[in-house]
Amino acid sequence: MKKRFIFIFFYSILLIFIIACGCGPDIKVNTPSDDTIQKTSTLSPLGTSRDNPAPLGSEVESDFMKFVILGSTRPADDIVLSASMFNIEPEAGQEYLFVQIQITCMKSTNQECSISLFEFKTVGSLGIEYNTEWLVSDVDGLLEGTNFYGGTTISGILPFIIQSDDTNILFKYEPLIGSSFFMSTP
Repeated sequence: MKKRFIFIFFYSILLIFIIACGCGPDIKVNTPSDDTIQKTSTLSPLGTSRDNPAPLGSEVESDFMKFVILGSTRPADDIVLSASMFNIEPEAGQEYLFVQIQITCMKSTNQECSISLFEFKTVGSLGIEYNTEWLVSDVDGLLEGTNFYGGTTISGILPFIIQSDDTNILFKYEPLIGSSFFMSTP
């Protein structure tokens, strides 16, 4: 019985370590053109850090999915507040940002991909990380957490409340298990 407990304990620690280190599938960035220049001020691969995000128009492949930023809307306060009286009004100095994204499951047609709104974030020049606002309702085209099968493409809007004076907003995908990446937004 004691050996079994020790075995389970050590494998649990190993699993926690793997999750904490962010080990997972590699990230592949397909840039919109060959003349896209990777920044040389950093040693991190393209898309893997705030210093070297995937450029606008890129396709990023990670976790057997392909991600493309289609556009953004800022400020989007009027859209959110006119959609439902129950939507949260941003505090003074804040505003809504919509990031429109497209995600394709690259697995076989019998296998599922899964996304959760908790995996999507934005971060800007102020260095503040913003989580997806999952209580926004009645806005057309909102992306929801879902499971979808190989070959399927989903798209929608991810809402964020950000500081009004924040600039150079980057989209961040941060799965529980797997590799995080950063993409530029328009």
